[in-house]
Amino acid sequence: PQNLTWFETYDRIVNDYLAEGVQVYGLIGNESVRLPDEVMDPRTFTQSEAFTDLYVESWISIVDHFKDRVRVYESFNEPNDWAGGQSAQLPPDAFARNMARLYQATKGDPTHRDDPAWRDLTIVSGPLFTHIFDNGASFWQQTFEAGIESQGWEEMKTDLGTYPYDGIGIHYYIKEGSEPAAETVAAIKASADAMMAVTDSFEGEGHGKKFYCSEFGFRDDFTGSRDLTVEKMNACFSFFRNDDRYAQAHWFSLTDFPGALYGLYEFGSIALSSRKTETWCAYRTNALGFLPNLPNKIQDGSFESGTFDHWSTFGQTTGILTSTQAGVGPTEGTRYFGLRRSGGGIPGGAIQQVPVSRGRLLTARVMISTFRESGEEKSTAAQIGIDPKGGTDPESEDIVWSRLLESPDCSVPLQVQTTAKSGQATVFLRHFQGGDGFNVVGFDEAVLIEQEGGEEAPHLSSFRVY
Repeated sequence: PQNLTWFETYDRIVNDYLAEGVQVYGLIGNESVRLPDEVMDPRTFTQSEAFTDLYVESWISIVDHFKDRVRVYESFNEPNDWAGGQSAQLPPDAFARNMARLYQATKGDPTHRDDPAWRDLTIVSGPLFTHIFDNGASFWQQTFEAGIESQGWEEMKTDLGTYPYDGIGIHYYIKEGSEPAAETVAAIKASADAMMAVTDSFEGEGHGKKFYCSEFGFRDDFTGSRDLTVEKMNACFSFFRNDDRYAQAHWFSLTDFPGALYGLYEFGSIALSSRKTETWCAYRTNALGFLPNLPNKIQDGSFESGTFDHWSTFGQTTGILTSTQAGVGPTEGTRYFGLRRSGGGIPGGAIQQVPVSRGRLLTARVMISTFRESGEEKSTAAQIGIDPKGGTDPESEDIVWSRLLESPDCSVPLQVQTTAKSGQATVFLRHFQGGDGFNVVGFDEAVLIEQEGGEEAPHLSSFRVY
């Protein structure tokens, strides 16, 4: 409707995600190729060398455009899926050919070899579709065999030092039903074991290539309950996080779509009213993961002292609270900080100055929950911020703020990162209360850690957008 080109459209999408601290994982599939008008059988053409020629051309054009912003790329989506046919939509030899040609054009081109913008990209093999009848290992083995026998994989390894992939793409749709979460994780692990055994047999042990799980998910109508969907999500994220064979894992998907209710939101909207509260809350908690086990610079971050000896307040706020009201209460212990108020008011909150080391990476996190009786979305909400210079003015332009977040019916982590610019930093917990009705905002378990390195670490999006 705005007459944007393809690149202009995706520039806007990618740039908006990056501006919010979310890295982008790129999938360049067969849809990127405009088929010639004379093609009467798209499936057969997609398996041909002529398709590979067009695919490589599109791939290089897209990667060249986005390589300064997107550093991980995945190729042909689910090549082993029958996709309505009687066999894999892309046979192993065609898949091996695509992998070789894409990798050679990306990293083997003489003008790219010494250019870190190209050389240091991560190229992930097209993700295999695994399910209860196919763990992916057979197709993966056939791909290696075809690549070595007929697609120049050994020559490429001699020339570039690697077979034509940096990571192993995988999708898990295994044990999606009402069986216990432990059975689902065991089935995923069995697939990973089989796939990695194939990889080791060709690569040799110590190759260091990891899985990139770009899709896994569960739907309530398959599991039978929202609770089991969430239990399976938690169990799988825990498995991926603790198994060092995985580089990344992405939840499928952000929203439902017709006939597939996998989303964190119902189909057609990402408004609060469409949010699947339990699933969204579990996802957000898993996506942020655990903080490193480092000393908490904040004193009395859970407000259990019942005093403001280490904190000071600003604006309109209530103070330290003990009872749960409208679903907002402490996440640990018996106390939390926050607001209870009928009607709107100016923002308020609490601050604490802490000693830090200049140049180190600061990460502040707090658990929040909210209740809003009326008013617009996010008119009652929470933020956490860091002033890396140690100032105490909540209106200072030096403060790096998290996104404004509203979380009724569950407590979730809110986080922000920046680099210390002096020997002192200040953490701000800020609430907004714009609704005319009753408003509650709660903060608990405030943490600030510092680490070596001064680069902010935007988290990788852990959901799949379609």
